[in-house]
Amino acid sequence: MSIMAASIITNKLTKQYGSSASRALSELSLEIQPGEVYGFLGANGAGKSTTIRLLLNFLQPTSGSATILGLDSVGDSQAVKKHIGYLAGDIALYKKPTGKELLDFMSSLQPSTGTASYRKVLEKRFQADLAKPIGTLSKGNRQKIGIIQAFMHQPRVLILDEPTSGLDPLMQEAFYQTVAESKQQGAAILMSSHSFAEAEKTCDRIGIIRQGRLVLEQKISAESSLDTVIFRVTFVKSASLTDSKSASGLTFVSQTDSHSGLYKPSGSIGEALKALSRYDISELSTQKLDLEDEFLEYYGATE
Repeated sequence: MSIMAASIITNKLTKQYGSSASRALSELSLEIQPGEVYGFLGANGAGKSTTIRLLLNFLQPTSGSATILGLDSVGDSQAVKKHIGYLAGDIALYKKPTGKELLDFMSSLQPSTGTASYRKVLEKRFQADLAKPIGTLSKGNRQKIGIIQAFMHQPRVLILDEPTSGLDPLMQEAFYQTVAESKQQGAAILMSSHSFAEAEKTCDRIGIIRQGRLVLEQKISAESSLDTVIFRVTFVKSASLTDSKSASGLTFVSQTDSHSGLYKPSGSIGEALKALSRYDISELSTQKLDLEDEFLEYYGATE
């Protein structure tokens, strides 16, 4: 059986500005397969947008490399762009043309693939207002046009930066349907998002990036560690919360208030309960670890 090559590959991709010791992106290595939706999560300034700009050759790496469909992101940049659908964060569109005029122009830049009918499907699905100048449209309506132009030529790779920003819940569902269609057709999708619910709903895997480094990759499935039991603990004394953060048998996830925190077992549940038994506790409950808890474990509740 032949193994399908990854659609997006980065190999120790690094971006450093000037002589600063800090890096906007540090040795990022990841692979995204055909038919896979990869969620890219991180705080503002963590390196998400830098990664996207490097993949699209808007920036060039200090070191390392990236390939898309086997093509080098720098040396083969023009060829790469024929196969990519891109939606920028806070998308800026020409203001004077109508939505229809802009989409006609964008269609003319792509190879003829016979997908005009799919554009019509998307225009109807997103209830896009295409007759008015783009500068007169609301943020949500501009976002719809941005989504249509990214998907309409049915690209093999989609790179989407905060794609549902400004969309109402009905249009968010339309977006999720469109992502599912592209995935079924074999597209590889890299999606930057701040929405944990969105990532859990649409993504096959997520990567958490912090200060330019990939700190976690996680499958989104019933078998993943996101299904781990965690403890929500309220201590009688706030000092117990501080002390318990480094207790053996427990992994501190996040602090919810001055006396309460979330923990997951670092070993067995019995060992975790034994560790907690050393403290005076006023309330103890269990819940399933979700993506937001996992994110906070790597970022801290206040960052």
